Amino acid sequence: MFTRTIYIKVYPNKITLRHIEDGKTISVTPATGFTTHRLLVGQFTEADNTIKNGMRQLNKGNWFSPKPTVIIHAMEKIEGGLSQVEERILIELAASAGARRSIVWLGHELSDQEVLSKAKNR
Repeated sequence: MFTRTIYIKVYPNKITLRHIEDGKTISVTPATGFTTHRLLVGQFTEADNTIKNGMRQLNKGNWFSPKPTVIIHAMEKIEGGLSQVEERILIELAASAGARRSIVWLGHELSDQEVLSKAKNR
C-alpha cells in the first residue's frame, strides 16, 4: 500500500528520478556541476544536494512519504564497469537522499516492471 520505489538515473551534471508506483518523473540539474573530467560524480556534495532537491520535488504534496527502495543507475562514464569507489558513491547518494535500501544497477535502462522486479528480488 505504501510502497515506494524510486529509479534514479545519473547523467553528467543531471539526475532524473522516477517514482515507479505513481509514474512521476523529475529531472534536476545542479547549480554547479558535479561531474568532473574523469568521474561521473566527482563533486559529492553537489550531487548529494541535487538528488535531495529532486526527492523534495518528487515528494511535493505528499503528506506521508515512507523511505523508498532506490535503484540508482550510472548512465555514462562506465566504460569497464564501476570501481568500488564509484559504486560506494552511488550507494551513499541514495542513502543520503533517504533510501531505506539501495541497489546499484549497471546495464541497460530499466523499464518500470524491471525496476520493481529488481527492488523485490534483492
